[in-house]
Amino acid sequence: MMTTGVRILAIAPLLLVPLGVQRAGEENDAATTMSVQAGVYSEAQAKRGAKVYEKECLDCHQPRQFIGPAYMEGWTGQTAYRLFELTRTTMPDGNPSRLRRRAYTDILAYIFSLNGFPVGKAEMKSDTESLQLIRIEGPYGTDPSNPPRREQ
Repeated sequence: MMTTGVRILAIAPLLLVPLGVQRAGEENDAATTMSVQAGVYSEAQAKRGAKVYEKECLDCHQPRQFIGPAYMEGWTGQTAYRLFELTRTTMPDGNPSRLRRRAYTDILAYIFSLNGFPVGKAEMKSDTESLQLIRIEGPYGTDPSNPPRREQ
């Protein structure tokens, strides 16, 4: 006949196995995500984003609103998808979601470029799954008191 203490010791390893599996899964998820610091957009994409931004956003939003630690630290730890979705579902004001997904992704690439995130070779994809894999994190390279000039 087993005592209560012995029974607890006998089943303890079984209770820990699911915790170990969950922990391994969490580490795996972290390993599959990519930091914005890894170059998640292309230069051409950011330039397209600047043009879309100028046409669709500039009447209401100056680029300096979206650059530097004061803005980006609020997004630290979030995914690019969260910022993409907030923009897509609320802008343009009065007619959200009017633009194509690619246009919103291009604008996001432009915002990343304004914040000094490194340029990569490939374009940032606009599908939900890809955007959910991109983590926003500093350091933030652009000084908001000295924003980049708009291209003419």
